[in-house]
Amino acid sequence: MSREVLQMALDALEQWNTPLYKRGTVITAIEEALAQPEQDQFKPDWNTEAVLVEEIQRMAKRIEDLEAMLERQTARIVDLQTHIENFDGEDR
Repeated sequence: MSREVLQMALDALEQWNTPLYKRGTVITAIEEALAQPEQDQFKPDWNTEAVLVEEIQRMAKRIEDLEAMLERQTARIVDLQTHIENFDGEDR
Protein backbone atom coordinates (compact mmCIF):
# COMPACT_ATOMS: atom_id res chain seq x y z
CA MET A 1 0.00 0.00 0.00
CA SER A 2 1.21 3.49 -0.70
CA ARG A 3 2.01 5.84 2.14
CA GLU A 4 -0.70 8.24 0.99
CA VAL A 5 -3.38 5.54 1.21
CA LEU A 6 -2.19 4.47 4.64
CA GLN A 7 -2.21 8.07 5.86
CA MET A 8 -5.75 8.61 4.54
CA ALA A 9 -6.92 5.41 6.28
CA LEU A 10 -5.29 6.49 9.52
CA ASP A 11 -6.89 9.93 9.36
CA ALA A 12 -10.31 8.40 8.68
CA LEU A 13 -10.01 5.87 11.51
CA GLU A 14 -8.93 8.46 14.02
CA GLN A 15 -12.16 10.40 13.39
CA TRP A 16 -14.42 7.37 13.01
CA ASN A 17 -17.01 6.57 15.70
CA THR A 18 -16.17 2.91 16.31
CA PRO A 19 -15.31 1.20 19.55
CA LEU A 20 -11.87 2.14 20.79
CA TYR A 21 -10.66 -1.48 21.04
CA LYS A 22 -11.26 -1.99 17.28
CA ARG A 23 -9.80 1.36 16.25
CA GLY A 24 -6.70 0.95 18.37
CA THR A 25 -5.58 -2.27 16.69
CA VAL A 26 -6.04 -0.96 13.16
CA ILE A 27 -4.54 2.43 13.95
CA THR A 28 -1.50 0.78 15.55
CA ALA A 29 -0.98 -1.44 12.49
CA ILE A 30 -1.22 1.54 10.13
CA GLU A 31 1.12 3.63 12.28
CA GLU A 32 3.67 0.80 12.24
CA ALA A 33 3.41 0.52 8.47
CA LEU A 34 3.87 4.28 8.10
CA ALA A 35 6.89 4.23 10.42
CA GLN A 36 8.73 1.77 8.15
CA PRO A 37 10.92 3.32 5.44
CA GLU A 38 9.48 3.33 1.94
CA GLN A 39 10.75 0.52 -0.22
CA ASP A 40 11.69 0.99 -3.83
CA GLN A 41 9.11 -0.99 -5.81
CA PHE A 42 11.15 -0.99 -9.01
CA LYS A 43 13.58 -3.88 -9.20
CA PRO A 44 14.79 -4.19 -12.77
CA ASP A 45 15.61 -7.53 -14.26
CA TRP A 46 18.67 -6.63 -16.30
CA ASN A 47 18.58 -9.83 -18.38
CA THR A 48 15.02 -9.13 -19.49
CA GLU A 49 15.86 -5.49 -20.11
CA ALA A 50 18.82 -6.45 -22.34
CA VAL A 51 16.56 -8.74 -24.38
CA LEU A 52 13.99 -5.95 -24.75
CA VAL A 53 16.66 -3.48 -25.89
CA GLU A 54 17.87 -5.96 -28.51
CA GLU A 55 14.30 -6.50 -29.70
CA ILE A 56 13.69 -2.76 -29.96
CA GLN A 57 16.90 -2.34 -31.96
CA ARG A 58 15.90 -5.21 -34.26
CA MET A 59 12.46 -3.67 -34.79
CA ALA A 60 13.97 -0.24 -35.48
CA LYS A 61 16.23 -1.78 -38.14
CA ARG A 62 13.26 -3.60 -39.69
CA ILE A 63 11.26 -0.35 -39.81
CA GLU A 64 14.20 1.40 -41.44
CA ASP A 65 14.45 -1.38 -44.06
CA LEU A 66 10.70 -1.25 -44.77
CA GLU A 67 10.76 2.54 -45.15
CA ALA A 68 13.66 2.26 -47.63
CA MET A 69 11.77 -0.42 -49.59
CA LEU A 70 8.64 1.75 -49.62
CA GLU A 71 10.66 4.68 -50.93
CA ARG A 72 12.14 2.54 -53.72
CA GLN A 73 8.73 1.13 -54.68
CA THR A 74 7.20 4.61 -54.70
CA ALA A 75 9.95 5.87 -57.01
CA ARG A 76 9.40 2.84 -59.28
CA ILE A 77 5.64 3.52 -59.45
CA VAL A 78 6.25 7.17 -60.33
CA ASP A 79 8.67 6.10 -63.08
CA LEU A 80 6.16 3.60 -64.45
CA GLN A 81 3.38 6.21 -64.42
CA THR A 82 5.63 8.63 -66.30
CA HIS A 83 6.48 5.89 -68.82
CA ILE A 84 2.78 5.06 -69.29
CA GLU A 85 1.94 8.74 -69.83
CA ASN A 86 4.72 9.02 -72.42
CA PHE A 87 3.60 5.80 -74.09
CA ASP A 88 0.00 7.04 -74.31
CA GLY A 89 1.22 10.28 -75.88
CA GLU A 90 3.00 8.41 -78.72
CA ASP A 91 -0.25 6.80 -79.91
CA ARG A 92 -1.97 10.12 -80.48
